Amino acid sequence: GAAGRPDLVYAVGRSVAVEMRSLGVNVNYAPVLDVNVEPANPVIGLRSFGETPELVADLGNRYISGQQGGGVIAVAKHFPGHGRVDVDSHVALPLLDAPLDALQRVELPPFQAAVAGDVAAVMVAHLSIPAVDPGGVPSSLSPAVVDGILRDQIGFDGVVMTDDMGMSAIRDHYTLSEATVRAVLAGNDLLLAVETTRDPDVMRDALLNAVAAGRIDQSRIDASVRRLIRLKLAYDLAAPPATTLLENGPAHEELAREAGAAAVTPIRDNAGLLPLPLPSRRLLLVSPAAINPGTAVGDGKSLLHEIIAARGVTVEELFYNPQDPADVARAQTDALSRATTADAVVVVTWDANLRYVHHGETAQETLVNRLLDGDRPVVVVFGRLPYDHLRVPDAPTQIALFGDTAGQLEGLTSLLLGPSPLTNSRN
Repeated sequence: GAAGRPDLVYAVGRSVAVEMRSLGVNVNYAPVLDVNVEPANPVIGLRSFGETPELVADLGNRYISGQQGGGVIAVAKHFPGHGRVDVDSHVALPLLDAPLDALQRVELPPFQAAVAGDVAAVMVAHLSIPAVDPGGVPSSLSPAVVDGILRDQIGFDGVVMTDDMGMSAIRDHYTLSEATVRAVLAGNDLLLAVETTRDPDVMRDALLNAVAAGRIDQSRIDASVRRLIRLKLAYDLAAPPATTLLENGPAHEELAREAGAAAVTPIRDNAGLLPLPLPSRRLLLVSPAAINPGTAVGDGKSLLHEIIAARGVTVEELFYNPQDPADVARAQTDALSRATTADAVVVVTWDANLRYVHHGETAQETLVNRLLDGDRPVVVVFGRLPYDHLRVPDAPTQIALFGDTAGQLEGLTSLLLGPSPLTNSRN
């Protein structure tokens, strides 16, 4: 979404499908069609294409087209939309407390577009949505959501599946057996069980017992089986998998790099630092320990360090644990000392806004502000989510990275140092 290149979305979807089919994988639980309108959302974030229903609908359909055109079943998720909440359904039942007209304007359009675009399957989220089901029944177990909105209102007759039935959003309120029966009665055809040691047997027994007792009509099971068989036939799932694996060839590697580099977004450069003026080419890099560790794991250098150093810059790198305020403070003291011998400082934040909203932590923003108070040029990079901007809105030079793949880190380096000769030769 940040790249502004819809053509890349189709190409990535198609390439992922080709690689998956070579592995014998025929279903991909993607794309995410949640519109991420809540900066405090702890579970969607980068998984969303963006913050507007129009963008998410367009790019979602392009990914679906590429995925299914490559022979892999796409699953639009998490219906009816997980982007407005600030709770992770893995750990609790999120409340989607929006009026019905807001859901119709924001959450539903990407799924309506996907259905119109012939998506093969839809995954239903575990959400409490009072505007649709005032009883607080999780959306995955609610006939009002599955049969009412997805089937009747939107008109989807493909395979509907639940999110993982082992999430706390379900387990905290129902036994697995009861949740299983309710999910089928709500209109789901397929129930997802991530914990496969015991859960599938429990779920199967629950369904057999419910049918035997007359709680679930046999015709309801038959309808789901027909949908699943139609889907298998449509994607030729009886065919044997490829006998040889597809190598990660240069075309797909280049596509990944192009998509990653295109996403890197300069938010502001009021200080006029980009590209950095580095007369003696000495850079202090302050990195989260979670960042891509690079090609030689354990050498104390991130992949960003390696890419910058390959451009002839002397890099000194300090790491901090973004989940440990004390360690951030330690890194701050060290960085302030070492910045005195650097020509410029690049500091990368990592979920700073989420750490503030959910844990009340300000360590990362304090780190950034103390470095900005020094006499060296400072570039602030938001390593994952651009919402970190909310913590240091006045930083003069800001870049949103949206992740740490090789392509994104190369794109960042091009902003920091100017385009590399290699980049120019590719173009």
